Formats: sequence, structure tokens, C-alpha cells
Amino acid sequence: MARAKAEAAKVKVQFAEKKTLFLKEKALLEEKKSIEAAKVERKKADIEADLDLLSRQKEAAAVEAETEALQNECDENMLPDQPPLDLKSKTAAYINHVQQQISSKHIDKENTHSTHINQENTHVSGTLDPHANLFIPRKNVIADTHVSDNHPYPSDRTLATDFTRFLLKRDLLMSRFNIFNDKPEYYPSWKDSFKKIVKEIDADSSEEIDLLLKWTGPSSKSQVQSIKAANTNNPSERLNERYGSPELIDSALKTKLATFPRITNKDYSKLYDLSDIFSEISSVKENDNYKVIFSYFDSSVGVTPIVAKLPYQLQERWTTMAVNYNDKNKTIYPPFHVFAQFIQQQSKVKNNPSFLYDSQQANTGFKDKLPTTKGKLNDVRTRKTDFAETKNERSQSVDPSEKCMIHGTNHN
Repeated sequence: MARAKAEAAKVKVQFAEKKTLFLKEKALLEEKKSIEAAKVERKKADIEADLDLLSRQKEAAAVEAETEALQNECDENMLPDQPPLDLKSKTAAYINHVQQQISSKHIDKENTHSTHINQENTHVSGTLDPHANLFIPRKNVIADTHVSDNHPYPSDRTLATDFTRFLLKRDLLMSRFNIFNDKPEYYPSWKDSFKKIVKEIDADSSEEIDLLLKWTGPSSKSQVQSIKAANTNNPSERLNERYGSPELIDSALKTKLATFPRITNKDYSKLYDLSDIFSEISSVKENDNYKVIFSYFDSSVGVTPIVAKLPYQLQERWTTMAVNYNDKNKTIYPPFHVFAQFIQQQSKVKNNPSFLYDSQQANTGFKDKLPTTKGKLNDVRTRKTDFAETKNERSQSVDPSEKCMIHGTNHN
């Protein structure tokens, strides 16, 4: 019994040791979590302190610039016999005065700070000299210099708002990036969007390569890595050769059109997919680098295989529309954008629930509304049915002289 208790105690000790390890690990995780939280709070405090310092530096720089401008103006109007002003002391006094005005919300407009040039020291004696020359006051005295109450000084709240807007704009620009799916037909539009964002954030060549590594697919990322190892001056050159060549894009779009299924009267929703492909082709045709190779879409050579996949009704409508366009504009064949607009319009018409009709219900409703003649008996229609004769009836109806000796029936 004592041995069993000892074994049980050993097992409990083992589990207690495991529990202790887990508790220590939990405490360590909580400690790390608290340390990370403290780091975040410290970083926030540092940012707030930097913002406050930045605002004060901005105010001081603005005041110093205004003081220098006033000093230059004073130097131009200063008399030759007047001593020069002490720029440092004047700047310090001016900054102290401006800081007092910023901290105060209500400033008396009549209380202005004036700076005058000190005249030569004049010692007045206790008695007047009747033979002294007539005193004429000087007119060239520098006017009072004061601070305008309407001068805008940025506050900490304004600077914080501007900084927040900057962060939001940066996050918005980064969210506009899309990952390239390694398909050549999507490369031109992806490249244009990528280049615009890179230009907005003013990224250099090395930063552009880092962005390409982040926002490219598995296959294109290997190309970017090769570019980074070989040449950093033109990061888009390899991608243009690998995914942006006109032949590759033309082949990809041809394959997409060739594999597109034939549209029937029951699946007009596929017209939307076909219209999306046409939008891609139209976008590529507007690019000067691909305009020549995609010019065959402006002829029957490029459009007729696509028309063959449409229902017969739409084929007839397009034929009529194309002939009218040729007669009106004196052309051989309508340009591709006309055909694209036709498909886009038909996709809206054929998929509008307001114009979907059930032919069976329509016919039934029409028959119910037909007028009936009073007193006229309804027609009764029946089908003629034949009943097979029994074997005895067939044997009785057959002439005995015409019976077959083997089968006992008439073979006629």
C-alpha cells in the first residue's frame, strides 16, 4: 500500500513539474507581451515628443526669418550716425515676445512690441543754457515694429493632423498595389498602374526593384531577382521582354478567344465575359507598342471567328448593323470598338430580367384570353384505337380453305 502511494506521489510530482514548466512559459510570454506593449508606448511617446519639437522648431524658424527680413528693412533706412543694432539680442527678445503671444489666447491689439534705435547719450544738466542752439527733432526714426495678431502660427494639433494625413495617404498608396498574376494579357494594365504609384511615391531604381519583388507572381519574381543581381538601372526591361512583348500578349488573347465556348440562347450571361475580353483588347490596342499587331481586329479576319460563337439571332443583328455602318461611313468593315459596343449593349439587353419572357406561359395566357361563343358545344376529339382479335376470333374469321396446314392461319 505504501509503495502504491509512493508511485502515485511520483506521478503527481512529474505532472507538477510539467505544470510548472507551462506556467513558467506562460509567464515568459506575458512578460514578452508587456515588454512589447511598453516598447509601443515608448515609441508613441517619442513620436509625440518629436512632433512637439518639430512644431516649436518651425515656429522659431518662422520668427527668425521674419526678424531677419525686418532687420534688412531697418538697415536700409538707418542713418549713418546711428549705431548698429544688436541682432542677437533683438532676435532673442522678439522670439520671447512671440512665444508669449502664442501661449495667450486673448491678445490686446494695442499692446505691441516696439524696437527703437538708441540715440547718442545726452547728459542733461540741472540748469538750462539760454544760449543753446534750437533743438530740432529727428524725423528719420524707425517705426514701431509689432507682431500682427492675424499672423498664422501652426499649432501642435495642426501639425499632428498633417502628419496623420501623410500616413493615411502613404497607406492608401501602398494598398493600391496589386500582385501580378504572371499572365501576359494582364501585364500592360498592371504595369501602367504600378508605374503611376511608383511615380507618386517618388521611388528610385533600387526601391522600385524591392516593390517589384513584393508585388510580382512566382514566375515573374524570379525574373526580378535576376534583374536585381544583374542590373538595377532599368528594372522593367526584363519584365517587358518576358511578359510585355506584343507577340506574347497577342498569343494569349488569341488563345483566350479560341477557347471561349459557343454562346447559346440559354447562356446569354457569357456575353459579359466576352465583353470583358473585348475591353482588354481595346485597352491594349490604345497602346502605341501594340497598335500595329492588333490592327487585324478592325477587319473581318479578327471579328468573324468571334461572331461564329454567337447565337444565330445575334449574328443576323450584327450583320445588319455592320452593313448599315459600312454604307453610312463608306468603309470596308466596322472598326473593333463598334463590335465591342454591340456586344456590350446585347449583354445588357439579353440579361435584363425585365425583358426575359417564358414562351410557354405567354402562349397559355394568350389562349385563356381568346373569346368563346356562347352556347357552342366544345369539340370532343378522340383517337382511333385498334383492338387485337383473340386467337379464337381470328381462327373463326379465316376461311378454312385459305388456312395454312402448318400454322392454321391465313398468311394474307
